[in-house]
Amino acid sequence: MASSLRLASPAELAGPWQFYPKDDAQKPCTLILQEQDGRLAGDLACAGHWLGGTAATWYPTPDGIALVDDHDELLVHMGRQREGLYMAQLPDGRTLLLQREPASATPRS
Repeated sequence: MASSLRLASPAELAGPWQFYPKDDAQKPCTLILQEQDGRLAGDLACAGHWLGGTAATWYPTPDGIALVDDHDELLVHMGRQREGLYMAQLPDGRTLLLQREPASATPRS
């Protein structure tokens, strides 16, 4: 049976996420996926340590989320595992996770 992947909208994915290596969930980086311009905010230096470059923008893909640098070079594609959890296997064998922060962790305005 064929299945089709639905492209998530930026609005569905925007907001705060935790980014960390699978074997070190104790010190996650907070990344904020911004809806309007596809920019990334948060602790970009922390994430850059694991990515080998500084992510500047993001965009949804049919099967995940792409993190891109200032030169429009793809740093990593985070594949969707389930709602709110994305994973990437790096060439060196490390596994990175991107997990949506719980709603209660988001400051209210």
